[in-house]
Amino acid sequence: MSLPPIRLPKAVISTLPKDQSTAYRLLSTKRKNGSLTSAEHHKLLELSDVIETLHARRVQSLISSLSHTED
Repeated sequence: MSLPPIRLPKAVISTLPKDQSTAYRLLSTKRKNGSLTSAEHHKLLELSDVIETLHARRVQSLISSLSHTED
């Protein structure tokens, strides 16, 4: 018995744009090395907020799509 494929909403599979992802990794590395400036720290916090919002939207969208499949 095989299950039908699940069509995931765009919000579930969306990702951080490459430039933001690269900046986040770079700033995270600088933070771990202790070489983060105040301005970079602020930018890292902004990117962390963007990532957190993206994850929250993914979860909301996934829950919504799963609840619709139970109908």
